[in-house]
This record gives sequence, structure tokens and C-alpha cells, in this order.
Amino acid sequence: MTPVELIESVVLRDCGRGIELLAAYAQGDLARAALHLRSASSVVVATGVAVPTPQGPAAETDGPVGAAAVVSVLNSVGIHAAIVTDQLNASVCAASLSAYGLSDNLVQVVSQDGVPRKAAELWANGARTVLFIERLGPNTAHRYLSMGGVDLSTFTVPLDGLLTQPFYSIGIGDGGNEIGMGRIPHAVVAETIDRGDEIHCSTATDELVLAGVSNWGAWALVGAMAVQDHNFAGAATQALAVDRCETALERAVHAGAVDGVTKKNVESVDGFDRPIHSAVLVAVVALAGLS
Repeated sequence: MTPVELIESVVLRDCGRGIELLAAYAQGDLARAALHLRSASSVVVATGVAVPTPQGPAAETDGPVGAAAVVSVLNSVGIHAAIVTDQLNASVCAASLSAYGLSDNLVQVVSQDGVPRKAAELWANGARTVLFIERLGPNTAHRYLSMGGVDLSTFTVPLDGLLTQPFYSIGIGDGGNEIGMGRIPHAVVAETIDRGDEIHCSTATDELVLAGVSNWGAWALVGAMAVQDHNFAGAATQALAVDRCETALERAVHAGAVDGVTKKNVESVDGFDRPIHSAVLVAVVALAGLS
């Protein structure tokens, strides 16, 4: 296996959702996505999920933390990258970026009816690539559902609408309901993922990166870029430092983010505590030759 394939195998570990069983439908996509990002001039990173809690919808710890690492690396090597999200997730995205010394000016907020206008604006300003990290997409009934089948359409700005412009698109997801999962046949998701027939996102992307946790997929993308081009190694080493990623998580939680599985405002992601994520991160760093 190549180093990028080994990285892919590390992040696509069994987390109890069956996502690793879909690997054949995204074979080679991590390498192609990294290759494309390395030559991009301006990248839009769309992230942020509404988590239903007893206190109302809250931002999730999965997505913004990984997005911050990608945005950090790209900007460090001269590729302009900014996050596009909704109001619910804006403060968490800004907090995650702050762990990398990046300004909240890199967070652009889009309203429920403002997506087509934002897409046109981004295209006019030179963006040609959009990367979706843990962002809900519409099912076949055009509803945005959680893994548990909760309808979050009211709280989800339809950022899949960015694809009204001909962006080159990359999706990162871990559950079947994220933008990009339309690359995988509906019948396969229905048979493989719990509630797959109901929650499967119908929106496809040009490349699809699968991971047990979407933050891991973002880290894998950073590692893959460093493997392919040594010029990314320095920025990737800093972005994937364990203390930096843990600080991003800590600040996201302080800004109100919750674990998407436990629904608690604690420093965990998808039900896994920090040591689990740090172990994956260390493995990615080692396989990318950054340690």
C-alpha cells in the first residue's frame, strides 16, 4: 500500500456505523482530492452540523475542528481558504480557527436563502474548489436528517446549493448523510448504514473522503498533501500537532459545540474521548512522514 492508502486505512476504522464497508466506492479519492487541493488557488470549506439537544440545536465538535487544520495548511502555503457556514456554527468555526492563530474574518456566514448569492459571489472572487467537511446534505425527499433520522432541515442552511456554480467538489463524511455521499449508490447505503434508506444524502461530489470521524478525514487530507508534496510538510506538521488539534477542540467546546453522539458540551467527538482522536492523529502524522 502507498503512504496515502495507509493513511486512508487508519482513518477509515470501524466506529460502529459501517462506513468502512463503503470504502470501495471512494477508492483513490483521498489521493485525487489532495492532488487537486495542492494546485488550487482559492478554496471554500463548508462545514458545521446542527445537533438536536434538549436545549435546542447546537453546533457539533466534528467538522469545524478538522476544517481549521485544512484552512491553516492551505493559507500557510499561499492558497486562500475560508470557511462558509451558518450562524449556528459560526462561533465554533471561529474558535477552532483561533487555535491556529487565524482570524474570524475567515468565517463567512450564509443565511437560509442566501446560498445561491454566496455561490455566485465566491465564484466571482475566484474560488473554484469547495470542500464539504461533515455537512448535512438532502435526502431523496430533500430533507436534512441526523444519523438518528431527526429532521434538521429548519436548522440547516442548504450549503449543497453552492454547487449551483461549477466548483470542483470534495466531500468528507462518516455517516451517509453528509454532502458527497451521493457518490455511493442509494441501495448500498440503505443496506449498509443504519437508517441508510432514510438519511442517505443524494448530493454527490467529485471526490469523496470517507472516515470513521469526519475530523479524521480532514487530517488525512492534510497528511496526503504532505506525502505528495514536501512543500506542504512544514505547514502540515504544525497543523497536525496534537496540542494544536486538542486546543481547537477545547476552544470549539468553550464556544458551545457538543458531541454529536452524546449531545454533551464536552471535549469529545462522536462519542470518543480525546485520547482516541490523538492516537489517530499520531498515526496519520507518522504515515505522512511528519514525525
